[in-house]
Amino acid sequence: MAKSVADLHKTFGIDGSVAIGPGRGGLTCVKLFYPDSCASAYVYLFGAHITSWVDSTGVSRIFTSENAIFDGKKAIRGGVPVCFPQFGKLGDLMQHGFARNSYWEIESTTVDSLDKTPSVTLLLKSSGATKQFWEHDFELRLAVSVSKETLNSASGSLDCQLKVSNVGSSSFTFSGALHTYLNVPDVRRAAVTLESRSGPVFDNRLRDQYPGVNEVKFTDEVDLSLTKVPDIIKLDGSTPTSRTTIEKAGFPDVVVWNPYIEKSAGMADLEDSAWMHFVCVEPAIAKDPITLGQGKTWVGRMRLS
Repeated sequence: MAKSVADLHKTFGIDGSVAIGPGRGGLTCVKLFYPDSCASAYVYLFGAHITSWVDSTGVSRIFTSENAIFDGKKAIRGGVPVCFPQFGKLGDLMQHGFARNSYWEIESTTVDSLDKTPSVTLLLKSSGATKQFWEHDFELRLAVSVSKETLNSASGSLDCQLKVSNVGSSSFTFSGALHTYLNVPDVRRAAVTLESRSGPVFDNRLRDQYPGVNEVKFTDEVDLSLTKVPDIIKLDGSTPTSRTTIEKAGFPDVVVWNPYIEKSAGMADLEDSAWMHFVCVEPAIAKDPITLGQGKTWVGRMRLS
C-alpha cells in the first residue's frame, strides 16, 4: 500500500533540509533546501523528475513550462526528465522510455554532516507494469543533491547520479539521458560550447551526419546528438546569470535540443514564446546503446553549476 504524503514526510523529512509534500497537480514532491540560503531543488516522485533548481543567489536555473501537465500520466514538460531504458526513438519502446512516466519511491534522504548538503535517492524497480513494455529485471536509482557553494562556483551546484543495475539472469541493452532544460533569456543569443571538438554529430531532425563540432548556436530548430563529447560543456545564455557549466561522467554523448518556433507551436504543454527561453543540454547514451551483464551496474553523473 502506498504511503501517504504525511507518512513519507515523517519517514524521510529532515528538519531544515528535506521536506515532502504535495506539489503541482497534487503530485508528491521532495524539496531540498537550506534554512540560510536560496539554494533549493524540487524533485517529483512521478518520473523522478527535477522541476526546479534555484542557486544560492536566488536565480532559477532550470526551465519548466508554465503549461506543463501534472496529471501523473503525461511526462512533465521541462526540468530534468529521466530517459530510460530508451533515448528518443533508439529502439522499439515509446519515445524516451517509461521511467519518466513511472512512479518512483523514496529510498533515502540524507544531509551531509560537514557542509549540510541535502540529498534524496529515488528508486524504480522492474515490476509487472514495466514488464508490459520491457521484459528485463532492473533497479534504477536517481540521487539528487543541491549545494549552496562549491570550490568552482560561489552560487552552488545541482548534482545528479543515475545508476542502472541489472538484477536479472541475463544481460540487457539500454540507452538514456538526463534530458535537462536550462533557462536562457533568449536562445537566439545563446551558444553551447565544448572544450574540444566532439566526435561525429547526428542531426536527429534531418537524419544526417556531420563532422565534429565545438559550438552549437540556435537560428532554427536544433536536435543534435554529439558523440564522444568532452566531459565539460558550457552554455552561454548571453548574461552572467544565464551561464551554466554542465559536467558529465559515464555518459558518452550530449544531445542539444530546442524546438524553435514552428515545432513548439504544436506542443500544447509549451507556451507560445517558451522556445526562446530554454536550451536542452542532455548528457546521454544517444548513439550506441550500452549492454549491461547480469549483476553489473552502470553509473552516469551530471553536475550543473
